[in-house]
Amino acid sequence: MNFEEDHRRACVESIVVGLTKTSDFRSRKAKQYPDDPRNARAAETLKKATTSKRSEGGVDIHSIIISAVDQHAAGGGLDKVMKTRYATPMRAKSR
Repeated sequence: MNFEEDHRRACVESIVVGLTKTSDFRSRKAKQYPDDPRNARAAETLKKATTSKRSEGGVDIHSIIISAVDQHAAGGGLDKVMKTRYATPMRAKSR
């Protein structure tokens, strides 16, 4: 493996670890606040995202991250990847 590939793998693993930790945090919050379904839903979604594969009909988070890292390295910026390929539009909350 070369330096670039090692760096890419390290980026992917770092992001997956972060998502896993966030899922664990949300699971703890779901136990702390059982009447609020948002934490349990977030925990389950994050867990599925980090473990599922496209072949299973899920989202292959590793491929998404690698694509984003490559696009960013090419100067395209992460926002371009997320807007064009994977993200759903987010709406600003009205106050």
